[in-house]
Amino acid sequence: MNRDVFKIAISALLIVCITGAVVNSTARRADHRFLDLLNFEQTVVLKDVPGGFEVIITKELPTLQRVVAVGDDYLTVEDPNGFAAVTIPVYQIRCIRKYNLR
Repeated sequence: MNRDVFKIAISALLIVCITGAVVNSTARRADHRFLDLLNFEQTVVLKDVPGGFEVIITKELPTLQRVVAVGDDYLTVEDPNGFAAVTIPVYQIRCIRKYNLR
């Protein structure tokens, strides 16, 4: 009887470990696809919203921030003068909007 309990406990532990690994790898891939919308040197507007930032993609305008780095878990944008840059973790980006202005 002790062997049966041991086998069940090991099986349950194995299932939990495999499930955790699958969920974790799926979450990483989702974050990466989210930031794939942004490109190096792209002009954006950062809007401060409750709990983070909204990134708005627009056409080239001289007064907008530009993307200087896109990582797996962060975004770095620079002001128009190149004076200051800010790095934003991906968990603080609430959404990415794209406007097609003509």
